[in-house]
Amino acid sequence: MNRASLGAAATGTVVGLLSTFPIALGPVPSLLVWTLAGIALGYFTQDGKQILWSGVLYGIFLSIFFLFSRFGGSADKILAYSLFVAALSVVGALAGIVVVFVGSKIPKKKNV
Repeated sequence: MNRASLGAAATGTVVGLLSTFPIALGPVPSLLVWTLAGIALGYFTQDGKQILWSGVLYGIFLSIFFLFSRFGGSADKILAYSLFVAALSVVGALAGIVVVFVGSKIPKKKNV
């Protein structure tokens, strides 16, 4: 795993966890924060392969850490909840690809 992949996974983890602590954000503020973080991540990507993998990892880690940090069920419900998290992580990966792609298209200043 390269630095960009580790950075994307770390960003997703931190953003996912911080979306629930110290107070839970509502759905609109959470989506706004997640989108802006993904766009910022995309701004620093280099090429198509990096955009793809950064988006996938950002979306998966964000989904997993956000959803598990919100789990309030009992131990016997964790398996079913894990399947729910896995399904939503696929959606998160797709959304991660989109926001990282958008961020990668922001024009960068060229040093002269």
